[in-house]
Amino acid sequence: RVLELDPHYLDAKMVVGTHNYVIGHLPWSVKVAAALAGLNGSTEKGLAYLRAVAKSDGENAVDAKVVLTLFLRREHQYDEAIGYMNELSGRYPSNHLFLTEVANLQRAAGRPREAEALYRKVWQNGREGKYGTLHYELAAWGLGELLRSEKNLAGAADAYDLVNDAANPDPDVLQ
Repeated sequence: RVLELDPHYLDAKMVVGTHNYVIGHLPWSVKVAAALAGLNGSTEKGLAYLRAVAKSDGENAVDAKVVLTLFLRREHQYDEAIGYMNELSGRYPSNHLFLTEVANLQRAAGRPREAEALYRKVWQNGREGKYGTLHYELAAWGLGELLRSEKNLAGAADAYDLVNDAANPDPDVLQ
């Protein structure tokens, strides 16, 4: 309704884009039922709306980049997603989550060496205190998962053990 009143209000496209993408990915039978209830959507339209918000200077630009990255990962559009996460990592260097997600995306894109280098960078930055009290041990876990997938079990065990070296590690990651 907001977009009907002001089609140029890009921040409203955040919710509408997310809605369109999610409805666009429903199974056919559920889409028909949703359409009967007045709900419809399109994956392409949802991504287009989210891209518009992400490129704007609006309040929701950062949130749109995060949501868009999630959806782009699902669509196997890793390079575009990496671009958004690299941008946010540069903008918020004291938040490891963006750089950790770049590593995760590199791994998903089949670039294990790039992913490994980033996981190690996040880990080292965390050890140097660059992330404050944030749980940077997720990078050690990601590194362990990467090395385990490559059948480097000794390296994976060492990476998982790094979690024990983090100050106050998240109990779930520690487990």
